[in-house]
This record gives sequence, C-alpha cells and structure tokens, in this order.
Amino acid sequence: MSSEERLYYVVSQIAKSLELKNYKYTRSGIDENIENYLGELVFVTINGETNDGEIKKDIVVKFAPNNTSLRESGALEVVYSVEAAVYTVLLPYFRRLSKFDTRELFPECLFTDCTQYKEVLAVSNMCSNGYRRHIDNKFLDIDHMIVSLKSLAKFHALSMVLKNNIKEEDWNNLLPNCFDYPPKYTTSLRLSWQGNLDKLLDTKRDIFSKIDANFDDVIINNIKDAKCLIYAHGDYWKENILFKYEDDKPVKSCILDFQLTRFLSPAQDFLCFVFTSFDCKLRRQYYELFISTYYDCLKETLLEHGLNVDDFYSRHDLNHDFKAVAPYCIIYANLSFSLWLDLEKYSFVKSKNINSEENSNILQYKDIMLGIVEDFLQLGYM
Repeated sequence: MSSEERLYYVVSQIAKSLELKNYKYTRSGIDENIENYLGELVFVTINGETNDGEIKKDIVVKFAPNNTSLRESGALEVVYSVEAAVYTVLLPYFRRLSKFDTRELFPECLFTDCTQYKEVLAVSNMCSNGYRRHIDNKFLDIDHMIVSLKSLAKFHALSMVLKNNIKEEDWNNLLPNCFDYPPKYTTSLRLSWQGNLDKLLDTKRDIFSKIDANFDDVIINNIKDAKCLIYAHGDYWKENILFKYEDDKPVKSCILDFQLTRFLSPAQDFLCFVFTSFDCKLRRQYYELFISTYYDCLKETLLEHGLNVDDFYSRHDLNHDFKAVAPYCIIYANLSFSLWLDLEKYSFVKSKNINSEENSNILQYKDIMLGIVEDFLQLGYM
C-alpha cells in the first residue's frame, strides 16, 4: 500500500466515524522542521457534511517511519501500541474524571491502528485552536516553562485522581507495555550512553564512570526506589508541547506524543523536562520557582477533585524521588542532547542530520551534560 493509499484509508475511517457524507480532504504543508523521531507527520483537513450541517476537521496523522533498525527491533510496535492505549483508554478516563475541561490539555484521538506495518495515529490538530510550537530558541524561556509545568502538574494530578478511583488490579492492567521501560528503549539509552561516554570522561569522570558501571541498577532503581508511581508522560520536552498565546505571551500548553508513557515517578517527568528544556545559567536562578509552580498546581488540581496532595505525593516524597531518579535523568539527557545536537550515531533512533561542525557541537554537548551533573550535586540529588 502506497503512502497516499494509507492516508486515504485513515481519512475514510475518520469520515466513517464522524458519519460524514460527500467529504474530501486536502494535505497541508509543514512550515517548520518538527523533531519527531518515531513518526512521520501528515497534516490534513477534512471537509464534509453531516445531518447537522457542514463540518471541517484539521487532523495530524502520524505514520510509523520507514526505519529498518526500529522496525527490526520491534520498537515501533511497542510505542504505537502504548500511544494508542493512552489515547483510547487513559485519556478518556481523565476526561470522565476531570473537574476541568481537558480538551485543551491534550488532543482528541480520531483513529488509531497498531497492526504491524500499519501503525498510525490520527489526532485533532490543535493549531486550528490557536496553539503553535515554540520555535524561537532551542530552550524555553521562563513564561513557556511556567505554563508547561502547570500542564504537566495537571496531567500528573489526573493520573493520581484516576488511581484513587479504580481498583488496584485495574490500575495495574490499564495500559500495555508501560510498567517497565520498553526494552528496546532501554537498549537505545544504553547504546547512546556507551557511544558518547568517551566525550564525557574528561569532565566528571567519576560520576559518568559510576553511572556506566551501574547502568542496569540506575534503570531499575528509577522505578524501584520511587515513593510514587503513576502513569507519567515519559518524554516531556518542548517538541512535545504546543502553546496558546495572548498578547504574544503563552497562557496555555497542550501535551503531545505519549509513545513513552508508562509507570514512572512524577519527579522523572519534572527533572527530565526542566534539565533538557531550560538554559543552565537561568535554570539555577529559577529552579525553586519551577518546583513551587509545579507542586502548587499539583496540589490545587488534586484539591479541586477533593483529594489531599499529601496523601499521594508530599514535598518530602518529591524530594526523595528527585534523588531516586537523578542518575536516570542524566542518561535520558545524554540521548536527548545527542539527538538534538546532531551527534547521535549509536542508538536505534539516530540524528537526522549528522552535523558537519561536530567539534563545536561536542563542546556544547559536554558543557550541557556537565552543567546537569554539577546542578544535581549542588542540589544534593547525587
């Protein structure tokens, strides 16, 4: 089946579910480069008729990429089954339990198929609701960080509300492949870490060598030692967030891409986001504000649902989990920045354009990674 035939099939299934008649669709171009390593994105507008009149739907269709190593590893089957489960099981639970409107917190799912070689997901295009990507800088500024942390806190709070409202056995079987790290993702983390380790050993050699020697324990303890485990995002960074603006300032953010959602500590989402999305020097200035912004929103959202944050995740628990997940967050940051700086040659997911000015990128990569380790040491997380 050609790519156009696949797209026509997806559109026809969406039109059928919406009970559209006399529909047609058009493809839209992409005005900017979008970093999506586990999907090929197609933007579509469907126009049609229903019994209630004409309807227009702007849609983002994500197809599994033509990547042989990902396909042979089985990683695509895992991540698409996870994201389909999030959109068809987890997020509908959130919508039913939430005391606030979740339609601007994450997109609506319109179609999904996890069949091997047919992996696809179609969701509403939030850009038609006034959202857009942050493309002005590789790092977010303080205003974007604040609204992003509030959305993350709301997502985590809804997961805690869900945990409070279903039986333990239902909670433990809610999503497939989510309780531990998808094995191929762990392999990618390991390949990237081992491939980049030589770049780091002339900085904090003892720290990086110790993480390398205890790599498996770092991965396992990230879950085992955490005080609180919920369904968390797993890959929360600026490319997985859309922003709505008023007077050129971000006022809301929408969460995308749930392919790595699984059982995690909320602290992991927080640390990985803050330490991969904000400039090191400014991060040190605003870090306590970021924690209070996140935790106050978590507390307020739980209270709105009649729950006490201390029953789920006290500040003591959060601080404990920062220490539990910090070594893992260094491993996560390694892959993130190696991909981001076009240095990644080793994992299943490789940089799309290996940079010709590799030496300058290596220096930037080392500076970023060293800054993260120094911050963790200063904060007492390691």
